[in-house]
Amino acid sequence: MNTNYTAEMALLLKNLAIQLGTLLENIKNEHSVLSIISLLTLSFMYGLVHAAGPGHGKTLVASYFTSNDKNYKKALSLSFMIATVHTFSALILTYVLYYLFQNIFSVAILNIADIATKISGALIISIGVYLLYGKYRHYKSTKTLQWSTQKIASCNCASCKTQNSTDVALVLAAGLIPCPGTITVFLFSISLGLYWIGFLSAVVMSLGMSSIIAITALASVKIRNSSKNRYSKLLKYLDFGATFIIIILGLILILN
Repeated sequence: MNTNYTAEMALLLKNLAIQLGTLLENIKNEHSVLSIISLLTLSFMYGLVHAAGPGHGKTLVASYFTSNDKNYKKALSLSFMIATVHTFSALILTYVLYYLFQNIFSVAILNIADIATKISGALIISIGVYLLYGKYRHYKSTKTLQWSTQKIASCNCASCKTQNSTDVALVLAAGLIPCPGTITVFLFSISLGLYWIGFLSAVVMSLGMSSIIAITALASVKIRNSSKNRYSKLLKYLDFGATFIIIILGLILILN
């Protein structure tokens, strides 16, 4: 079932990329406002489908917010930042490599993507280990879960300090890996000289992606709050279980 789902999502993304390419050609030849609107609409859909497809991003986000006390505002802001970094890292990478290595562009993309994947995996493992160490110290010293009912603003425990210091690492780890499909679309816009159109497409793609990531983050915050308020004994297992998942995700990226 998972294999079929992955194949279907990949085919849908491929078809959307082809349609985006066709619209870019229409914009280049006809300068049609309708084509620009259609392109931006499809760019948003591409972002939605890309974020909804299989990958470590949503699992990482879910594990992070399940194992850490974050409010809904923080969930929304981090989701938008992750999507923005992911989309614009692909855009910047396309511009740089296109002009520096035009003759070996595809090879350079593969090499950079592989390096970025390894770096992302290392960051994810670092996040997991850092969180795990903070939670271990806290539970060992307190022997209770009373800290979890305190507000983040007034909490000075090791676990909460750990949470506040890993947001940037989460954004980089989840957003660093460039998407080949997104790069293909941006490459086509550059080759046609449609630089601003490519930029607008990137902005709208990031909005589409952030919508799916935000739903995942908000749901995870809701699950943690429910566990904290109703099933306080479960919170410790969520803390350590979700943190171990983060470490496993990083290992998978490095070993693949």
